[in-house]
Amino acid sequence: MITPFSKQRYEHESESSTVFYLPKPFFGELEKHKPAYVIGSRGSGKTTLLKSLNWRERIHNKTLQNRLSDEPFRGLYIGTYVKLPEIQLTTFHYWLKDFPDDIHGLVLGLYLDLITLEQISFAVSELIAEEILNISIKKEVECINSLLIEWSNVVLTEDFDVIETIAGFNVLVEKTRNSLEKLAQRRASIDDVHKHFNLKQIGIFVRVIASHLSDFCNHDTLTYDENKWHFKICMDECEILTSFQQLVINTYVRVSKWPVFPIVSYVSSPSDISSTLIPKLTLQQADRNLIVLDNMEQNEFKELTEGIASARCQEFMRSTDVSFNSETTLGKLNINALLSIIIDVSENQAKKNELLEDAREFANILDSSKCKEPPIYEAYLAKKLKLPIIKHSDSTNQRYQKSQQYRKKMVAAYLSICHELKVKKVRYASSTMVLSLSDNCVRDFLIQLDNIYQKSGWELTKFLNNQVSLELQSDAIIDASHNKRDSIPNSELKYPVQVRKIINGLAIITAIIQSSDDYDRHLRSTERGLFQLTSSETQSDKLMDTLEFIQDAIDAGFLRGKKGKDGSHTFRVHTSLAPAFGFSYRGAYYKVKLTLDDLYHLREANSENNLEKAARTIAKKISERSEDLTLFSNEDNDNGI
Repeated sequence: MITPFSKQRYEHESESSTVFYLPKPFFGELEKHKPAYVIGSRGSGKTTLLKSLNWRERIHNKTLQNRLSDEPFRGLYIGTYVKLPEIQLTTFHYWLKDFPDDIHGLVLGLYLDLITLEQISFAVSELIAEEILNISIKKEVECINSLLIEWSNVVLTEDFDVIETIAGFNVLVEKTRNSLEKLAQRRASIDDVHKHFNLKQIGIFVRVIASHLSDFCNHDTLTYDENKWHFKICMDECEILTSFQQLVINTYVRVSKWPVFPIVSYVSSPSDISSTLIPKLTLQQADRNLIVLDNMEQNEFKELTEGIASARCQEFMRSTDVSFNSETTLGKLNINALLSIIIDVSENQAKKNELLEDAREFANILDSSKCKEPPIYEAYLAKKLKLPIIKHSDSTNQRYQKSQQYRKKMVAAYLSICHELKVKKVRYASSTMVLSLSDNCVRDFLIQLDNIYQKSGWELTKFLNNQVSLELQSDAIIDASHNKRDSIPNSELKYPVQVRKIINGLAIITAIIQSSDDYDRHLRSTERGLFQLTSSETQSDKLMDTLEFIQDAIDAGFLRGKKGKDGSHTFRVHTSLAPAFGFSYRGAYYKVKLTLDDLYHLREANSENNLEKAARTIAKKISERSEDLTLFSNEDNDNGI
């Protein structure tokens, strides 16, 4: 079934078919005359942002042109794009790893310069062919003469025929890049390198050549006042770099100047985002913008996803008069409505009667007859935690109690009730839940929305203007979560077997400690599951590889995590997996201690039964340890991942 909410990843779609939406805050930052680091987990929209700057997309993609008001080059910049896994960085690593660091850095920097110059010169030649740059043949010849003078200062042995066009210069750059790659492939000596190239400081070669190309492009742009043509060099998937190669990139960014502005992307923040290969020269905030997509507030993510969904619907229907609103299609969050559905189909008659009777008594005390659904979770919390029920006449205290003692524990109560009713599947529905389950991942949002749309069976117009039932939403959301869980073995993981067991084990633990406890502590310290490894534990040589598995899962979008300044590691299961395992749609908020031995037991489980046994043993240990409620105090509440 063809839908506007394609499950395909951007990288797998053709350029002309990609539908663009340009989020103002992020896109505006990228358009500034400043380098940038774009950090975001897989599916967060990094590639689409970088591709929106690409000159090729701006020539051929109609939706992008529309987003730019049919002025694709109004910013007077030429954006290029390279996916780093597609160039020979691994070959260069094995060639240069035994070279002195200064030579290693200069040679790799030269390779990046040639990659960049090849893209820039090709882009300029194509823009001339498309008559976007209208420059005389005389000026082109003058530019080539200047370029070849600079070229001969760096490339020492390259013979070339007479070159009179930028297209011809592009062929020369390509030939030189191939020559350097051949040196890498045959593991040439340092002396061989010096015979071919006069190595310059990282980034200087590209800046000098690009300056001449910029002057060439600016020849016919006097009407743009002080604005001038410049170049944005987008490097995607930098997470594949070695630690030394990251230092080269940092240096490349630090020394960059007009007219070259690098924009690099990572799935997670690199371990060192400030050091360079130049002594006493560090990379600071003033030197580059830092755009972290995973840190969006929910209202920002809501605006982004609704904009993307609307853009896709407009393209699908060939109309700018349609839009997607999450609350219109999915409705507002109503936990008691979901509980009413669950209770209605529950076979636990005694528990059903108890919950409904408690809710009626609670409603009578509060005089809340106007509520559509009985206050099930509020009555449950009041009974379990022995909370005083403040009457409607005391409106100030009642508002405070609802906020502090009920709403904050709403999800904990929901999961606990589901556990006591022994429901086979926790239900998930509403715009709030779908957005939270996406965990700031645009791809996960679109997959859920696509599932809901297909299960509805509605035409798109009806889907956009009517609320889908809670039951249908829940079935679609749970299916999407199961599909993601089942995709782990075939995903972009380096260690799929071990990582799958760790992810599933942590998800089982999270579901257990969030929904049950012998002393109802899960209702006081709600939504536990922000797992923390302390710095001393992470020094274990025996199990250090387990941390690599954790990072592998984070990079692939199955966990979310970060490393603390004290050396501790904190991580949680990605919320998109919550429906498959039955934990909170908000993920985890409260820290719990986990040892490397715990993770080791999960990854070494030799069957699904043993994995679940190991997870339940760890969950029990966590619950027994939770008498120390300082672990779960508000001061320790950390949902920043």
